[in-house]
Amino acid sequence: MGERFDVQAEQARLQALPMAELKREFERVWGWRHTTNNRSTLIRRILWRRQYGPLSEAVVRRAREIAAQVLVKEIAPPGWPGVPEAPVSEPVRDSRLPMPGTVLTREYRGQTVVVSVLVDGFDYSGVVYPSLSAVASEIAGSHVNGFHFFRLGKKKERT
Repeated sequence: MGERFDVQAEQARLQALPMAELKREFERVWGWRHTTNNRSTLIRRILWRRQYGPLSEAVVRRAREIAAQVLVKEIAPPGWPGVPEAPVSEPVRDSRLPMPGTVLTREYRGQTVVVSVLVDGFDYSGVVYPSLSAVASEIAGSHVNGFHFFRLGKKKERT
């Protein structure tokens, strides 16, 4: 078990640390770098580790056995020891989007709106927008669903 210490005094000491030092303390205590900037999360985890120490190999082994028997999505934090980094995959393109190079046109308030579909966005009046909703919102002046505005998506079956 970990060394005995005054939890309240240790919590006060950790609260007084600048965030960069608190993160270094977390890394020193846990042996890996946490990506959060949430002060209370770091402090709680440091205090837990200082009170109870590391888990035994038997506990870790049993936890992995249990996890292997259920569908668990495990995402290791960057730098987690012994766990390979998850492969980076290409984002899946929404099937409702037209292919890059397509030109979308729409009559809106008496004017013809022309938008070019790019590989990584949408060109409207020389400005590249990240989504159709961003383009539609710019045109309408308030938030609008881009698929709805440009009348894209699955057509409902009529019965």
